[in-house]
Amino acid sequence: MFKDATMTDRMDFFRRSEVMMAFYTEGKYLDALNVTEQLSVEFPSEVATTSFWRVCLLSRAEKTDEALKAMSDAMD
Repeated sequence: MFKDATMTDRMDFFRRSEVMMAFYTEGKYLDALNVTEQLSVEFPSEVATTSFWRVCLLSRAEKTDEALKAMSDAMD
């Protein structure tokens, strides 16, 4: 069966996000954030997901002001 490019891109995005999830599980929030930032550049169509992850990771890393700014930016 043929998969369209959008489905393939989305599958690639989530496959590549496994590294971020592994860092998150290990409590390496800033490493997970770095992966998220790279994913946001490579997959601009996933901005809602990467923005959500960014806010969560900044919060977990106790960077509250940055998390609030990221949330505000995402809402814009």
